[in-house]
Amino acid sequence: MINDVLKIQEGELVTYELLEEIEIDSVEITKKDTENFSIDFKEIGAYEDFEIRE
Repeated sequence: MINDVLKIQEGELVTYELLEEIEIDSVEITKKDTENFSIDFKEIGAYEDFEIRE
């Protein structure tokens, strides 16, 4: 799944520079119920916004 989102080959190293190119800087994992979770890739700046809310 991550390979599809990031458009990388299996085994390719993910760097922050790559994430900046595709405008992602964090991942949010949400628990839906005891067996299901969702993963959302967040745009650049989302992590800083999260830190400010806390």
